[in-house]
Formats: sequence, C-alpha cells, structure tokens
Amino acid sequence: MKSLLMSAVGVGLVLGGSPAMAENTVYVTVEGCRHCTVTAAAVSVQNDDRTIYKQQSMFNGTTTFWIPEEYPSVSFEITPKSGESGWNSVTIVAPLYRGFQPGQKVSVKQARKSKWAQGCVAITQPETWLDVRVVKNKNPKKYKKGDPTWTRYSLLAWASPQVQGVGQWMDTYKGRTSAQNTFCGLGPYR
Repeated sequence: MKSLLMSAVGVGLVLGGSPAMAENTVYVTVEGCRHCTVTAAAVSVQNDDRTIYKQQSMFNGTTTFWIPEEYPSVSFEITPKSGESGWNSVTIVAPLYRGFQPGQKVSVKQARKSKWAQGCVAITQPETWLDVRVVKNKNPKKYKKGDPTWTRYSLLAWASPQVQGVGQWMDTYKGRTSAQNTFCGLGPYR
C-alpha cells in the first residue's frame, strides 16, 4: 500500500509539472492586404529584458496570435509581400485615432484626416478581435530628391472598428503611424 501511494505521488509530481503561462488570443483580420505579414511586438511589464516579436503570414486575410499575459499592450505591424511598406519604416496599425471611441468604425477619409493615433493595442480580454483596413497612400514627390528611402506609396493601416489603445499619442502623416521603435509595455507605451 505504501509503495502504491508513493507511486501515485510520484506520478502526480511528474504530470503536474510547472504551471502553464496564461495567454490571451488576438484574432487579426486584414482587409486590403490579403498576403501581408503581421508582426506583434511588445516588451514585458514584468521584466524589460523580455520581449516578443512574433511574425506571421496571413491565411485568407486572417491570422491568430497567442500573447502571454505579461504583455498587456502590443503593437501590430503590417508588411506587404514585397517587403516595402514605405519610407524606411514599418507600418504600425493605428488601434485608436484621437477623437474616436473603441467600437467606432473609421472610413478611409477619416483615417487620412487623423493627425494623432495610439500605436499600442490594449490586451484587456482573454480574446481580442482586431479588424484592420489597409490602403496605399501616395507619397509627395517633393521629398523624393536626396532621400534614398523614398517610395512612391506607403501603407496606411488602422483598426476599424477602433479598439482600445494605450500609451502616448503619436503624430501621423495622412493617418499613417510609422516608427522605427515602438515598444509597447515600455515607458510611455505601457
């Protein structure tokens, strides 16, 4: 009897293992760029040395991310199949434009007129749906001269309907949020 009890305790220890890390699911749907690559990027709020940078290809315009709970805000970047998103920077999905509320739909015209946006999506639920619209913006030729990173078009990507954003407001160019280093979960982007 004693050996049977010891075996049961041993099996319990082996099967129990370490507790699984809780994750939140983010479903991303992209309209206007069916074969784009979507990247989720963030810094852990528990340890600034831990980051995530998950890159996934779209399948019929959708993809799913599993984000550990230690990352309560995440930026999503859109890259087209060609790899060119415009002007030597990544295109960040604008989850919330200033003057709009979560749940509110934003047209192309409204997005292009927006001057400020947040670059981080607040992951506050176990499941988050992010519906992204992508269009091309024509870049002005006046900047072409002397700029080797200039491209004819740049991408504009925003959530519609808008979702809860977090962090400081970033200025936009025709509604486009672009940056070299937006680390959600760090400093002003918490």
